[in-house]
Amino acid sequence: RALDFHRVARAVANRCHFPDPVVGKSHNLAILHDAGEFFLQLPLGILADRFGIRRVLALGCFVTALGSLVFGSAAGMPGIFLGRFLMGAGLAVPGMALQKLVAGWFENSRASTVIGIGCGIGSLGALLSQFPLTAWLHVATWRSIYFSFAAFTAAIGIATVLTMRNSPEDLAAHRERQKNRASSTPAGPSLRDILKNIAGTLANRRIWPVYFILFVQMGLYQVFASTWAVSYLERSFGLSGTQASAYTSCLMIGMMTASTLIGGVSDQLRSRKKVFLALYFCLALSWVLLTFFGEFIYASGVLWPVMLLLGVSATASQIGHAYVRDVTDPRFVGTSISCVSLINMLGGALAPVFCGIYMDSLEVKGFSGLALYRRAFTPLTVLAILSFAVVIFFIRETGCHNRWGEWQQAER
Repeated sequence: RALDFHRVARAVANRCHFPDPVVGKSHNLAILHDAGEFFLQLPLGILADRFGIRRVLALGCFVTALGSLVFGSAAGMPGIFLGRFLMGAGLAVPGMALQKLVAGWFENSRASTVIGIGCGIGSLGALLSQFPLTAWLHVATWRSIYFSFAAFTAAIGIATVLTMRNSPEDLAAHRERQKNRASSTPAGPSLRDILKNIAGTLANRRIWPVYFILFVQMGLYQVFASTWAVSYLERSFGLSGTQASAYTSCLMIGMMTASTLIGGVSDQLRSRKKVFLALYFCLALSWVLLTFFGEFIYASGVLWPVMLLLGVSATASQIGHAYVRDVTDPRFVGTSISCVSLINMLGGALAPVFCGIYMDSLEVKGFSGLALYRRAFTPLTVLAILSFAVVIFFIRETGCHNRWGEWQQAER
C-alpha cells in the first residue's frame, strides 16, 4: 500500500503552488492522473490473473517510479503530462493487487480482515503525504522530492520481485526450483479464459446490484467529500474555510478508521449483507440529514457525528470487493475486481459533472445558500435511499465463503 502515498501526495503538491512556471500551468494534472488509473484498471487485472500478482504489482511500482522520474525532470508540459499519466497508470494496481494477493494466501473467511489491515497501512501512507510532505517541501525542491519518490517506489518494486510470491503453491514451486531447478511457476488461466470471464463477470446477475450500489456510493462521495463539502458548509452556515475543513476532517477520520476495521467486522459476523445494510443505512441517513435537516443538525451539534457516519459509509467499496470475491470464480479475482472498480470509478467521475451542471442551472434560477444545496442534493439523496433498498432486496448473503461453484450448480 506504499503507492497510496502517491495517490494523495498530488493534492499537497498542487496546493503548494510550486514556483516553477512549468508546474504553475499544469491545472489538468488531476484529470490525467485519474485517466491513467481508469484506463489501466482492466488490462492490469487481466495481467494479474494471467501472470500472477507479483509481477503486476512490481510493474505498477516501476511504472509509478518512472512517472515520478519523468515528472520531476520535465522541462515542458508534455513531460509533465506524461509523468502524471504514468503515475496514475501505476496507481491502478494497489487496490486490485491487495484483493488478488489476499485471495491467494488466505481463506475467504479471513480475507477481509487482512485487507482491512492493508487499508489501514495505506491510510498511513496517505497521512504521510499530508503534513510531513508539506514540511519537506519547505526544505527541498519539488523536483528533488519527486526523484526521491521515484527511488523509493522502485525499491519497493525490486523488493516485491525478490520477496513476494503469488500463493502458497507459487512459494512451494519457488523452493522446488531452488533445490533442483526443475519446477516451474504454477500457470495461470489462459488469456482466452480470462477474456471469457470478463463477459461472464459483466453478465453475472449476482454482481449487478453491487455495480449499482458502488456506482452510487462513489458518486455521492466524490460529489460531497471531494467537491462541495467545504462550499456547502461555508455557504449554508457561514463557516470559515478552516472551520469547514475541520468538519470534513471528521469525515476522513471516519473513513480511515472504518476501512481498517470493517473487513474484520464482516469476517467476525460471517456476513457481507449485514455490513452492507449498516453502511448503506449510514449513507442514506447522512444524506437525508444533510439535505433536508441541515440547519437542525448544525444548530444542535449533530453535524460532527453525521460527517463521521458519512465517512464510515465510504468503506462500502471494500465490502463490495469482498462480495465480488465471494460470488466469482477464484481464478479470475483480479479481472472481476477490475471490472467492478471501473464501474466504481465511473460513478465518481460522472456524478460531480452532472451535479455541477444541475447546480449551475439552479443558480441561474436564483437559488443560493442552503436552498441551493437542498435542491441540488435531493436527487442524490433519493439515490442513496434507493441503494439501501437494493441492498435489502437484491444482495444475497454469502456467509463470507466463495459461493461461485455452489450457486453455479444450483442454477443449472
